[in-house]
Formats: sequence, structure tokens, C-alpha cells
Amino acid sequence: MPDFFGSFDDHDLTSGTDVADNTGEHDRPALDGTDSVPGDLGDFTLEQRLAVRGLLRGPFISGAQDKDKYLEIVRSAGTLSAFLDNLLVKLVIDEVGEIAYLRDWDPLPEGAPSLFRRRPLTHMQTAVVLNLRKKLAHAVSGERTIVDANHIFEETLPYQPDTGTDRAKQRTTFDSAWSVLTDHGVLKRTPTPGRWEVSPVLASIFSAEEIAAVHHSYTERLEQMMDVETTTVEESMENDDE
Repeated sequence: MPDFFGSFDDHDLTSGTDVADNTGEHDRPALDGTDSVPGDLGDFTLEQRLAVRGLLRGPFISGAQDKDKYLEIVRSAGTLSAFLDNLLVKLVIDEVGEIAYLRDWDPLPEGAPSLFRRRPLTHMQTAVVLNLRKKLAHAVSGERTIVDANHIFEETLPYQPDTGTDRAKQRTTFDSAWSVLTDHGVLKRTPTPGRWEVSPVLASIFSAEEIAAVHHSYTERLEQMMDVETTTVEESMENDDE
């Protein structure tokens, strides 16, 4: 199961299309004396520095939500990539979805720790991500993907842990997973109650191959669960006949 992305971790420094070389990108002077700090040896502009800080803070920079930072990342992709390579970190830019984020080099050199917190997805979070990723795959290119939380809940019910018909418990499990994805910027609330926008970042972080593999695994699990339920019902009927 793929790990979910996390933000930059101070003690220990996550997803993708290759960035453009941008060898002809603009060259602007670094911070002038009025903005610099005594002892500052950096040569990035203030805009470039803010863009890097945004990327390191994570989990991603969205052109829809932070146009200035995203455009700066695109303009300075070559310069920023060269800097990040020193940290064994790759800059990923999805120009279609207007998303920029960081990931470790793959593979990392032996002995190099990951510089990102990685949070494995829970069973329910994976089911929701799988559903949302499929919604993105079927969306019209260039259009926003809007979903209804109640509909997603109903569609993910078959993947819920064994909670019987306890809808309240099932909803609590779903809402917890939904909240995590909201906190990480995968879902954004819209003005319409119950309606949410799905970030295109999912299409970059989870490839079609990964989604297919997870879907296959969950389909097998669902079939096994249904087999168990069928066997239990048959045994119960046999006991009643006796």
C-alpha cells in the first residue's frame, strides 16, 4: 500500500512528472541590503526563498490556492531543482493539475535518511483515496472534480471493517479518514454544504498502476469477506434445518 505524503520533518527531510530544465529562466538579483539579514550568504530572491519554504512545509503548492508561489516554482524550476538536489530531494511539477511538491530521490543512497514524515494510510483512508482517485480519472480534463461526502461514504461502505449494520460507527470511521485527507489538502470544502473539491495532487502521487494494484487488492478482500458471509448464512440455514 502506498504511503501518504507528509510535510517536511526537522529531524529526520515526500511524489510524478519530471521538472522542466528551464535553462532560460529569468535571473533576478538576490535580496538587496534592505531585506537581507546580517551574515546572509544566500543568493535566492525573496520569492524563490518563500517558494522553497512552502515546498518544504508541504504537502504541496497548488496553483489554484497559491498562484504566486506556484508560478515562481515554475519560473525557477531549474534553480530550485539544483538546490534541492543537494538535499537528495526531487522537485515534481504537474503543470496540468498546477501542483508542485517534493519527494525523496528514488532510490536514496545507502545510509541517507528520508527527510519527510511518511504516514501509512489506514484501511479506510485507502478506500476513500481509491474512490477519489477514480473520480479524478473520470473527470473531464481541466474541470474541477467535486464530490458529495455522503455519496463517497455510501460507496465505501463495502470496504468498511466488520462493524455489522452499525451505521453510526461506520460513519465515525469514514469521517475520521475524511478529516485526515482534508487536513492534508486532498479535499477542499466548497460553499455548498457536503460538497468537496478533490485536489488533482492525487493523480500525481498515486499513479494509475498503483491505483490498479490497490483496487485489485481491495476487490480480493471484498470477495473474501462476501465468501465468509455466504458461508456463515449457509451454516446458519443448515443449523435451522436441524
